[in-house]
Amino acid sequence: MELGRIAQAMLPVALVLLAITSFASPTLAGAFTFLTIFPGLLAAPFVGALIDRFGKVVAIRFDYVVDAALIAVIALLPLGSVEIAPVLLILCTVLGIAQLFSDAGFRSLFADLVPTHLLERVNAVDSSGYQIALIAGPPIAATLFAVAGASVTFVAIAVAYGVSALFTYGVGEPARGHLKQAHILRSALEGFGYVLGNPVLRGMAISVSVTGVALGIVTITVPVLIVEQLGADEALVGLAFAVSGVLGVAAAVTLGRMDSRNRERLMIVGAHVAMTVAAFLLLPVASAGLVSGIAWVFASMAVRGAGEGIWDLGVFTLRQRRTDKHMMGRAFAISMAVNYSGVPIGAALGGWLAAQDVGLAIWVAIGFGVAGTILAYLLLPTDKKAAAAEVSLRTQEP
Repeated sequence: MELGRIAQAMLPVALVLLAITSFASPTLAGAFTFLTIFPGLLAAPFVGALIDRFGKVVAIRFDYVVDAALIAVIALLPLGSVEIAPVLLILCTVLGIAQLFSDAGFRSLFADLVPTHLLERVNAVDSSGYQIALIAGPPIAATLFAVAGASVTFVAIAVAYGVSALFTYGVGEPARGHLKQAHILRSALEGFGYVLGNPVLRGMAISVSVTGVALGIVTITVPVLIVEQLGADEALVGLAFAVSGVLGVAAAVTLGRMDSRNRERLMIVGAHVAMTVAAFLLLPVASAGLVSGIAWVFASMAVRGAGEGIWDLGVFTLRQRRTDKHMMGRAFAISMAVNYSGVPIGAALGGWLAAQDVGLAIWVAIGFGVAGTILAYLLLPTDKKAAAAEVSLRTQEP
């Protein structure tokens, strides 16, 4: 998982730097990021149905093999040629669909492997793993890109995915019992209806997706601010995302040792506030000098990282506790997809806005962050009935 996530964290940085340096286009950077995420969100009900039918480990392996093959193809393309942009957009679309298999596969797998009273700790491990990937992946990608060029960077990403796929062989599937094999379309529709009818999953989907737009805009504006506005080296882009990862690990490890039951809502709302503050801290960068501008960027990414660590722990734990065991694959794929849908939308919007005015892009991000915070406060259930509805993820606790 960790090696695959490092590769996953390297890919968007490599694509954004490719768009900025080879095509001089923040808009194309936003399009690359959008397509590596959004198509998978549209396919989420079917991805979840396939995970429930064929197994979580199979889904994870499938994603890694597909990713390794397609990114190897990208590495072989003439990346300095403008004519290959449509091909890159198509490959990003397929990558966007494949990626959800491992994302939903791992996070639903963890719920099968631990008793409910250890969910906070396993989610802290999960979130820390994601944040460690953010610490390692972007700096590796940015440094490789600056030193060895785009092709070598994509080769390294493909190799990481390939090795990750090899590690999945020999890993067994958790016992799933005898599941009814419904038609894939029917199974997908059942999962979609389940998420819509679950007040916790529905409230998270609406609020998290709105704040996700702010997150997507910031993801695009940070490289633009560092490379174009401040004229700094591309390697600092990776370092900025590494700062985010360090704070994310610290937040996840600290909170993962605490009992989060009936506190998840507070954690999620607080994380929304942190994402909004992170966007606000980018406002002075455009008018600052190199040193002070980098300092503001790093401060923003530190707040973002801490917020993401809290966000992951609250969202994952609450989702696991309020999801029926037989719906894990579908509910996780669909809920994660809807939750994350704002990020690619924000990336595409951020790329277009940054090409016009970076300051305007940041103000739009702040607006979406405020809206998402308000929605989280209003829509996430607070009554005792919601807490009493917690679902046991095992038929027998060890």
